[in-house]
This record gives sequence, C-alpha cells and structure tokens, in this order.
Amino acid sequence: MCGGGLQFLTADVICKYSGTASETGNSVTMRGVGLTLERVNPTSGAIRWSSSVQGAQALSLGTGVAYADSTHLVVARLSGERALLDVTTGTLTPLTSNQTFWSEQSPRYSVSTAQGASAGGQRQGSPVFNTCAADGQSVQGVPSTTPSTVTILADGMFVWPTSHGLRAESQSG
Repeated sequence: MCGGGLQFLTADVICKYSGTASETGNSVTMRGVGLTLERVNPTSGAIRWSSSVQGAQALSLGTGVAYADSTHLVVARLSGERALLDVTTGTLTPLTSNQTFWSEQSPRYSVSTAQGASAGGQRQGSPVFNTCAADGQSVQGVPSTTPSTVTILADGMFVWPTSHGLRAESQSG
C-alpha cells in the first residue's frame, strides 16, 4: 500500500518505485525516482490497472497532493499534464479550470525533550485540510466534494480542521 501522502485512499493501490532516494537528516530527496501507481484486486492479487506518474516525492510524503475524495487523486502524467485519477478504475479525466481540491497537511511542532531523546524534540500533529488548486497550491473557495475523511456534518454545516483552526461551510454550498 502507498501510505504516506496517499493514506487517505480507500482503494487498494500500490506504489511501485524505481530509482534511488536519499535522506540527509530530516530531509528526503527523490529526484529521479519513478513512480507507477497500480490498483490491486485484494482477493486475487492481480493488477487491475497501472499508471506511471510524476511527483514521487510529493505523492509519497504528502506535500502538495490535491485530491477530490478518497478515490480521486490529481496526478501529473509523464507528459506533465495534470489529470484526475479514479483509483478504483484507473480512468484519467482532464481537469477543468478553477477546480478546487483538498490537500492534507501533517503539521510538526517542537517540544522540550531530554537531550538525546528520539525525534529531536519534533512531534507530529493531527492532520489538517486546506483547499488547493490541482498543483497543490492554496486557494480560496471550497471543493464541491465533502469526503468523510475530511469533513463532518454538524447542524447543516460541513466542518473540518485547517491549519488556521476549524472551518465551517453551509451544507447548501
């Protein structure tokens, strides 16, 4: 399973890597690493579809990953063109202008720890969700989707955690 930046996916998708990644301190570099996403039949293990994409580091670490819901992910084809990938069928759909997507971030924060303690005083916060364009850059507006992995419905409002606190939008849009 892919995990990492794609942990929100509810379909059985495998990340097949080629090339070499390197890590220095807390920094990972995946320049030149190839990535092929594959959908696996969980019963037989057979590959249902396969799609080679760009952006191995972003998709693996969760930086700037745009998605519509738990089965639709924005990917960059090898040509560089972005498309919406349905991870259940492997179908790639062209994007329309001004589409808004979700982007998950896992904030890190520092705490005082004893010298030599693991993780160097860094801790992982709970995920927060922001709105973004297909390239992962923050934008105003709200996506047309309200996946349960991001939002909850409370008193006619969709509510979700953002990097600036809770945000709520009327269910009627």
